[in-house]
Amino acid sequence: MAQLEGTIRSFVAVKRFGFIDGSDGKSYFFHVNGFAERVDPERIVEGALVTFDPVPTPKGVEARQVRVARDQALYWVRPDRFLFLKETSLKRGRVLVEADAVGVSGKESPDEARAALADLAHSLGATAVLGARYVKGTASSGNYRYTVHGYQGIPAVVMEPMVTTDLKRVEQNEKECGELIYEFQDRYRKYQETLRRERFVRAVLKCVFWGAAAVLVLAFLRR
Repeated sequence: MAQLEGTIRSFVAVKRFGFIDGSDGKSYFFHVNGFAERVDPERIVEGALVTFDPVPTPKGVEARQVRVARDQALYWVRPDRFLFLKETSLKRGRVLVEADAVGVSGKESPDEARAALADLAHSLGATAVLGARYVKGTASSGNYRYTVHGYQGIPAVVMEPMVTTDLKRVEQNEKECGELIYEFQDRYRKYQETLRRERFVRAVLKCVFWGAAAVLVLAFLRR
């Protein structure tokens, strides 16, 4: 069968297979092992232009000797949903920038704590939380002790690859990614400044409280 052109319609990176929409209007299964040469996994993305040989198999016609067209380049887009991952490394995509780990605590349920951490990361301009970890604690009210819930993780700007033959689009995308990085770093810096101010205020109030308590004790002892 003659070689065909097509575009990658889908790709499951974990399982290393996907489907190609051929120029003949048919859909073809492919596996990474069916590529004619070793290719950067980031280039195996939806919309990538490819050429391939349709080869009959017992399970149907597959794409073999797949080649990704070289006259195209990657650009980076936000994931279609916010990512909340236990892992710190990605199976697909790229981390443009990340912050130090942050956390929330004192929530009534794990789901509430998870949502609070996602909201915090989103407020910083992140598209993902990496290395998410549930943290269980306790608190007390009088003689009553109860469980409180928290989450910790690394806010990050994670982007997913797309392909284009428009080099101006790639150049514009580099500028957009730079702006995302700057905005994220600026928001994270302001967040850290707010935390430092809050800690300072709490320390001052604590000193005032214990100072006032000491004055009252001394006044009582002098009576």
